[in-house]
Amino acid sequence: MDELHAHKTRTVYDVVETGTGKRDNPLLWVITTAGSNRAGIFYETRTFVTKLLEGLFEDDSQFVIIYGLVMRLGIVVLPLLRQLVLLRQQI
Repeated sequence: MDELHAHKTRTVYDVVETGTGKRDNPLLWVITTAGSNRAGIFYETRTFVTKLLEGLFEDDSQFVIIYGLVMRLGIVVLPLLRQLVLLRQQI
C-alpha cells in the first residue's frame, strides 16, 4: 500500500489487510511519507509501530523500519548513515 498518509479513512487499509487472511504467509507492505493528517490511519499506525520499536510490547507479526532525517551539529544526516559513521569510528 503506497502513501498511507493520503488515506482519509482506514477503509481501504482494512479491506486489504482482511484480504490477506486467506493466504499462507501474508504480507502487507506499507510505505509512505509523513503527510499532515494526524487524525488518519497513518498516524494511528505510526503510533502503534513506534511503541513497538520502543519495546513497550512485542508483536512478531510486524517488521518496521522508520527512516527520517536527524539534525546533528547543523548537518542533516540520515540515521543509517550516522550509524555507519559511528561504526567506522570504532574500527
